Amino acid sequence: MKDDQMPWDADAGVGRDGSGRGDPAAAGKTGPVGRRNPYVVDDDVPSVNDTADVEDDAENDIADADDLSEAIAAETVRRMRMPRWLALLIAVIVVVAGAGGFMFHRARQGGSAVNCSASSDIDYCYGGFTPLEPSGDKLSMNAASDYFDTAVRPVYPADAALRTAILSGDLDAVHKAAATARDTTLRAARTLAARTWPDQLDKPIRGAIIEYQHRASIYGNVITNTDREAIEDLIFRTLSATRASSDIQRLVRTRLELDAVPEPDAPLAVTAVKDAGECQQLALIGDDDRTVTRRCVTLTVVSHVPANVPYLAMRLNLLDADGTTVATDLLASTPADVDDPNYIHDDGTVTLTVGINPRIVRSGYRLAASGWSVHTADDLIISDDYTATQAAAITPLNEFRIA
Repeated sequence: MKDDQMPWDADAGVGRDGSGRGDPAAAGKTGPVGRRNPYVVDDDVPSVNDTADVEDDAENDIADADDLSEAIAAETVRRMRMPRWLALLIAVIVVVAGAGGFMFHRARQGGSAVNCSASSDIDYCYGGFTPLEPSGDKLSMNAASDYFDTAVRPVYPADAALRTAILSGDLDAVHKAAATARDTTLRAARTLAARTWPDQLDKPIRGAIIEYQHRASIYGNVITNTDREAIEDLIFRTLSATRASSDIQRLVRTRLELDAVPEPDAPLAVTAVKDAGECQQLALIGDDDRTVTRRCVTLTVVSHVPANVPYLAMRLNLLDADGTTVATDLLASTPADVDDPNYIHDDGTVTLTVGINPRIVRSGYRLAASGWSVHTADDLIISDDYTATQAAAITPLNEFRIA
């Protein structure tokens, strides 16, 4: 590596946040024994007047799992009566289908595929629901706006509460918040499906219903999940802030003249930025750690993590005076405290420092937020990207210029 600003992924085997996990592309990762299948949501499409509790769906899910076991057993007996070459061919097909993510179960449901978030571990899986079909009284365009907004508005505070619980490190709180988020999101999907929509909204609303069912299936996973890395991956990556507003959501909300989808808040707030001049920092050059001269900038940050943690960081991009990107993935981080490792408290103020190769810095250059990360007391690294809206709202950073 050249004597240049250290990128976020200095080592090929290290994730963007230093966790050792690879970073999935973004525009902006063995469950407990006896755990029920939490990934099948709404197998039975309710009628317009269906008031069944969400817990009833869980019973249906367990019944489906039993049916699946019986079907596999019956299939095994049938294969014993087949010619050997045909049985071998079917065995190969079944293995391939299983590796693709429980496709046999999906075929039985006629619904969405089960997605395991680029992992073969069941703790990362979600999906497998039957899409709800809109029915009932037809809404006018005037009534559709208030109806949609009222139906989906509770989803986002429930999602925010789950993210806060994950940052707290309290697994019981995580499971309770996940159950609330799932129930709330399923209720939104069912409410949308309990009406027929104006023709110009019919297809977009069907897509929105599926999106809310998709979210509910992810929350359903977290309800019984004890793998903290899997939970972080599902909520802060699969449901990253940068994916909060889909094309479908933008289309529906534009036609209904509604505000954009609420974005989850980052757990830290920048209150001041200062040019600290030259400083000495360790840098990995080739295979060696060396002390090098950097142009340092300090960021004063207030933590909104509801726990005591050892480390906060931000990813930054360096922009020239015209706004052109000069360097990406610059790391601004807090120092370690050997005597008090978990010294960063909720609502506490800390300083993040970023060191920039002085050869690429010019007067008038500025920094833009790209992402954030929190290193928890139990060594979990939680991270996400800033959306364009979030980055634009960090006024102290956006107004700062290097002297």
